[in-house]
Amino acid sequence: MRRPSPSDARDADELTATAGVRTADGNEVFDLEVETELRLEAPFDAASPLQLRLGRGTAEVLGRELALGQWYTLRPGQKLGVFTWHGCRVEVRGFSDVPPYVADETPLPLLVNFHDVLQHQREQWRRRGTTGAAGQRPPRVAVVGPRDSGKLTVASTLAAYALRHLGARLAMVDLDPAGGIGAATRLAGVPGSLCLASLERPLLPLEDATAFERPMSFFYGHLMPSDNDKVYLAMVEAVRQRLDAWSERVDQKRSQLIASRTTAASGGAVDAPELFNAGSVVCVPAWIDSREGYEQLRAILTTVQPTCILVLESERLQALLKRDFDARSRAPATTTDASTTAVVRLPKSGGVVVRDTAVRRRERDQRFRAYFYGHAGELSPHSLWVSERDATMYKFGGRPMAPLTALPLGQTASAQDMAELTVLERPAEEMMHAIGAVSQAPEGEGSGAEAAAGDDGAATEGAFPQSTVSAELAERLLRSPAFGFVHVTAIDTYRSRVRLLCPSPGKLPSRYLHLSTDIRWVE
Repeated sequence: MRRPSPSDARDADELTATAGVRTADGNEVFDLEVETELRLEAPFDAASPLQLRLGRGTAEVLGRELALGQWYTLRPGQKLGVFTWHGCRVEVRGFSDVPPYVADETPLPLLVNFHDVLQHQREQWRRRGTTGAAGQRPPRVAVVGPRDSGKLTVASTLAAYALRHLGARLAMVDLDPAGGIGAATRLAGVPGSLCLASLERPLLPLEDATAFERPMSFFYGHLMPSDNDKVYLAMVEAVRQRLDAWSERVDQKRSQLIASRTTAASGGAVDAPELFNAGSVVCVPAWIDSREGYEQLRAILTTVQPTCILVLESERLQALLKRDFDARSRAPATTTDASTTAVVRLPKSGGVVVRDTAVRRRERDQRFRAYFYGHAGELSPHSLWVSERDATMYKFGGRPMAPLTALPLGQTASAQDMAELTVLERPAEEMMHAIGAVSQAPEGEGSGAEAAAGDDGAATEGAFPQSTVSAELAERLLRSPAFGFVHVTAIDTYRSRVRLLCPSPGKLPSRYLHLSTDIRWVE
């Protein structure tokens, strides 16, 4: 990617990086030098929100350029950096626990160099079209690293740079079920879900506008992949299959546009708009520095099949992945696409903030509230009573499982128990405050409604017993995305029904309701 020319900046020679200067109205003004970054941290609770405005020059946030003279409001708990290539002036107002500061060391220039390599690969794929050799495809970048290393920020910035090119279509994938709010806007979904979105313009970290064509969420129901790794890997495989199908559709649409443009040119008409497949960027869950943690990460990457792995911070993790995935090293038998996988390391930004358990819990609560009520309370969710005859409530896990720390020494939960589908026959108090997802699985042959009916077609007592759930139905439920998410706000055991908080009015679009008793939200 070509860096902005010095002529794009205003009065770049006059700008110097200094500490913030207070103005008469109490705002703080920062003059940033070339290739420096202003870092901001918005508190969760503040009398006045933290806002910023670009006064002169050019600057960007997560790869997206800021408009001159426009005020941007940071969401509570949001942390981000304002980077400038040629110098700028930024005005800040509002309260912040940590005073805004300017940093002259940032890995963004290295990230731009990495983007240049990816863009060269995209251009090669673009010129080749869909007639390339077998196994060749546009870049699929997996961003990995330890906890609190800035994975989502880097992934969002790479996506923004790729989408600056006219006609680019890129898939953004978030496989971290425990992610907080981060510097970038999380994709559609709530904590405990895996998300896939098709983007035609960059994510909007400072605006409440959608950039998604078809967001898709898979409800995992846990916060850690290790909580039920068999179900998690099955859902990752389902996401990767959807990603492959999306890539094929974009390539087919491009071929159709090329054919229509050729026809239009022969008839003297205006050419059709350009479109090309820019690949995908995948944000992977945090790497746990242990043997089990690395085996889990390797299984995730093997399922995702990336063309490049971007490692943040850890040289040790880079060495392990080079051994197992890099094309210049010997690839393991389990790696199906190791010949096209490269491993690159990027240093962690100094602006990354380490979050403790309390902060992470608060960020997750904020994501739940934003899904149902909006970031500024602009949404109005609706309540709906659902009985056991109206919905099939289920979870994955054959029986209530104790945490690994409560099991006898050396004992672990079996894979069969972890992947077994359990139908919740009647509402119970343990469902209170649970988060659920309405599945898009088709209600075909072997559905719970048919299985619960007797020979005469009438519903029997104790609807949807576990013994009647077919393996085909369980597989469909496991690999199907969700229409949306609901919140259990009341339990009526006498009438065998639950009250759900839904984002839209009307009945549920499907009778299949995946409930998670591991993820709860108390308003």
